[in-house]
Amino acid sequence: MNRITSRISRTILTLCAAAAIAPAAQAVTQESPYPARTLTIVVPFPPGGTADALPRLIAPQLQAALGVPIVVENHAGASGMVGASYVARSKPDGSVIMVATPPILAVNQWLYKKLPYDPGKDFAPITDAVETSNMIVVPASLPVRTLGELVALAKTRPGALTFASGGNGTSHHLCGEMLKKAEDLMKEGKFTTAIDQYAAAEQVAPNQPLIWIGRANAELGASYYGRAEAHLKQAFNSDKALLMAQYDLRSFLGEDRMASVIKDLKEMATTNQQSPTPVFLLAYIAYNTGNERRAAGYIDLAEKRAGNKDPVYKLLREHWTLPSTQEIPGDDKKDNLPDVNK
Repeated sequence: MNRITSRISRTILTLCAAAAIAPAAQAVTQESPYPARTLTIVVPFPPGGTADALPRLIAPQLQAALGVPIVVENHAGASGMVGASYVARSKPDGSVIMVATPPILAVNQWLYKKLPYDPGKDFAPITDAVETSNMIVVPASLPVRTLGELVALAKTRPGALTFASGGNGTSHHLCGEMLKKAEDLMKEGKFTTAIDQYAAAEQVAPNQPLIWIGRANAELGASYYGRAEAHLKQAFNSDKALLMAQYDLRSFLGEDRMASVIKDLKEMATTNQQSPTPVFLLAYIAYNTGNERRAAGYIDLAEKRAGNKDPVYKLLREHWTLPSTQEIPGDDKKDNLPDVNK
């Protein structure tokens, strides 16, 4: 099968957020150690998907760390509502937790008139557990290699191509609907950018750090560097847990666009050696493409340019996994970026 990736799939996933683990909402009492008995992880979907694979991968490590048996149970049905309802009605002692996906926590409430649970009150989040990317996959026999070619082919075969997803409300379903909506808007001359979509999402769900992160990534790709910096700092200062994860910017921006952005930021950093903005963004890109050593050097340089007054750099050092060295790597020195040690 051919695999086609696109920015829209990444946009939808970031907007919907990654998969999370959540327990019943009431606090566990402090009278006995937690967990005191078998811990059950409920998967509200059938076996085989990401939501099912995740707890089965981490269960052995959790069992060893907590010292109690870990049981993974599938309670599938109704776009995750069967399992979510089961967890919502369980005893609120933390012995039953759930792998919660975007449909359960965010989407279902807009698709169904009534839910058997309240996503805002019946669950308390523990941690973001995993972030995944969606891909458009076609049969190898289909003569397309890019998303543009797929759209062009669909136009020549109206009603002939079908689209399959993981079910109503899933990120796969929403990606398909957003692609269709984008095509309709283009026909009407009303196409909106990813930045516009995040701005609209913020109107519906204000003060959501995950939306700010997504918007910052879109602004980074569109060369709105000042806005991207502002939204990243806004998100990090509002929810420090976001600093615990690394985001694969390559799948969001694409290799070619990311290379162009990096070149642009390096030129800005060299031309204006007083501005911390391009260096801060270079640190963000470096860290989220797996180059922690380069990120450490950029953070030190950006903080120096900022006059050691911006607390965000302390947050980055506290929450990012960085090497002890604070030197700009040699390959960056060749790009004529100032050496932080000078």
